[in-house]
Amino acid sequence: MIIGVTGRNKAGKTTAIRMLKERGAKDLSLSNYLRDIVEERFGKHERDNRKILREVGNELREKYGPGYIMEQTLKKIARPLDLYVIDSIRNPGEVLALRTWKYGSFFIAVDARPEIRYNRAGFDPHRKEEYKTFEEFLADEQKEEMAAEHGQQLTKTIDMANFVFFNNGT
Repeated sequence: MIIGVTGRNKAGKTTAIRMLKERGAKDLSLSNYLRDIVEERFGKHERDNRKILREVGNELREKYGPGYIMEQTLKKIARPLDLYVIDSIRNPGEVLALRTWKYGSFFIAVDARPEIRYNRAGFDPHRKEEYKTFEEFLADEQKEEMAAEHGQQLTKTIDMANFVFFNNGT
């Protein structure tokens, strides 16, 4: 069984995944697949560059199809009957690819109001300098809403979830 996870930045996905791992789930990430490619192309120092990760993901989906990154990630599953959690799902094609998993899948989204997520970003040591203003935070978020089939389409992806958790608390 695979539990796929999507959600906006700072909505609480990492916490949800940690809780699933504490209950025995093994974790995989579409972003980690992209990080390996980014590191190979641009060097280790760019491995976590969100702009480059987004561009490489869009490029791969355009070249090989919208479900490609998920398909490559599914190939890494060594024990298909174990419980896995896969995060960083940001395109409807990735959800469709997940749903082809013959051993079963469930797709969840984690979301929270923009103001809450922006405040959480200010407490993240990895993202503290990334967003100076709330407007910059929202502008970066818009980049995850491309209309092109190969782009990130986070709202459409969230709409495909079997269940959405609203994490507006602490």
